[in-house]
Amino acid sequence: MFNKYHKAKLKTKQQRWFTPIKYLILSILPLTIDFALKSISKSFKEININFEVPNFLFELALLWFLLFFMIAWYLSPFTFSKVQRLRSILKRIIEENHFYYKNDETNKIHSSMIIKFNWDQECLILKVYPEGAKYSSKTSELTPVFQTALNMTVISVQEDFANHTTYILSKETDNYIDSTNTWTV
Repeated sequence: MFNKYHKAKLKTKQQRWFTPIKYLILSILPLTIDFALKSISKSFKEININFEVPNFLFELALLWFLLFFMIAWYLSPFTFSKVQRLRSILKRIIEENHFYYKNDETNKIHSSMIIKFNWDQECLILKVYPEGAKYSSKTSELTPVFQTALNMTVISVQEDFANHTTYILSKETDNYIDSTNTWTV
């Protein structure tokens, strides 16, 4: 069976709330326009000008609202998509650890570490492609970063490949703290 790897790559600096808020504003806009047109229609009736707003305009505005609300929800950190949530976390890891090259003059990201991920049974497989010499030596130090950010345990790290490092993570852990023992001083 073919397993599709999803990709997380930093293309622009993360603006965590800007994108969902932008789509929420776009979703509310047609309802606001419909309300404004109905208010104008009532004002025109007072001065004996017959201007009617079609009823289907409200239904169209409602469909528009639902569409953009779903897009905003999908792009938010609270999305129903497991892939989108994980992609957001991995992009945040790339950004906060500065695993990207930025052009100082244009302030744009022109190269970034790529993390490909896939779920295989109960394990999460991450393939980390450094895409640059600056942080290729840091790929072996990502174990605590992944464990903390994803709240999972790294089972194995495979550095057999020249171009990427593979991390296998699991929710299962054998590193439980025994809290029944008492401390002696």
